[in-house]
Amino acid sequence: MKLVIVVGVIIGVYLFSATSIAALVQAQGNAVIGDEGRVNARQSAMQDAMRQAAIQAGARVQSTTETFNSVVTIDNVRVRAIGVVREVVVLDEWVDDDNDTYHVLIRANVIAADSGMEEKNNHRYGYKVAVTQFQVPDRLQIHDLPNIEILLAQEIVRRLQINEGFYAIDASQYLLSDSMGSYTALGYTPEQIIVDMAARLGVQFVISGLIKDFGVTRHLSFFELRHAEIEIFIHDGVSGALISRHQMNGSTLQGEPFQFPVSTPVLADKFFASPIGKEIHRMINGLIVEAAKTMKALPFVARVLQTRGKKVYFDVGATSRIQVGDVFMAFKLDEEALFNPLRQQFFGFSESPATSVVVKQVQPLFAMAEVETDNIKLAPGDIVRFSW
Repeated sequence: MKLVIVVGVIIGVYLFSATSIAALVQAQGNAVIGDEGRVNARQSAMQDAMRQAAIQAGARVQSTTETFNSVVTIDNVRVRAIGVVREVVVLDEWVDDDNDTYHVLIRANVIAADSGMEEKNNHRYGYKVAVTQFQVPDRLQIHDLPNIEILLAQEIVRRLQINEGFYAIDASQYLLSDSMGSYTALGYTPEQIIVDMAARLGVQFVISGLIKDFGVTRHLSFFELRHAEIEIFIHDGVSGALISRHQMNGSTLQGEPFQFPVSTPVLADKFFASPIGKEIHRMINGLIVEAAKTMKALPFVARVLQTRGKKVYFDVGATSRIQVGDVFMAFKLDEEALFNPLRQQFFGFSESPATSVVVKQVQPLFAMAEVETDNIKLAPGDIVRFSW
């Protein structure tokens, strides 16, 4: 007979209810000074101190014991910090007498919460997204849908704007080709094009699209089917990598053809009332739902715009729900990209943790944070990421 016992306990300096409670705590972090030197050891010690602060403020400990015939076969203990570490201040830092361990003492404001509140906080920030023009392999299929490749992108922007958690930018003036040759002939890869575009537009993601089918099938019984098949591609703005792709399709009986654009402009109310318009409406909504799930599952990232002493300016602000007191982790990007010349594949830039930054000022489209030390120098193009 197999018996499984699961015990959950809440431990910490404070006990918390379902609502989040702030706790001001002190915590010490330690890191061994390795071949990378004191700078990297300091950053590791900072991260350790922030973890210790979160655990001090409140941690959930779950122990699992499995027995078989009265003999313990598995005995696990898992500790998970619950909370958001904010307003980190370095109180002291030192190296021990043996010169092999770096120590950091911090004071931090930790907002602890249950797992539901934690998940809600992770999704608080508003992601910035650009949507480009759709590719059209067969333009004869859209002869009665003028500018549909541009209007589809603009409609996705409009609907993303009203979807909580996104700040969308119309980039329908850009067309991303699916052909590798058109970029490599110019000395670029598609990923590098995405990175440059995302940096220029100040977005975290770039969405491109493909109109795979808007054709008509004629049947022997003298009726026609109008098809609609659309695919979108979600690209990471930092690495240029293709994160995911989503496709929707449908078809409907087609009666008399519409007279475009004289009586029924594309993607207007009358168009969406037509049979094919209803299908396209359904497909756009479905694609937005899938895209939102994909992007919200990824860490919130922003780029450093410029630095002035200890002040760091990055490209997200009040429109992305940044607040004074938020703590982010800053990462330095290597100057040389990871690139496979044999496959002509661009992987992005390697990153290394630099320091934590605390937001001190928020404007609509940017925010200013401060680093805690003069030893760390960030540069435009480096990134900051939500740390917990």
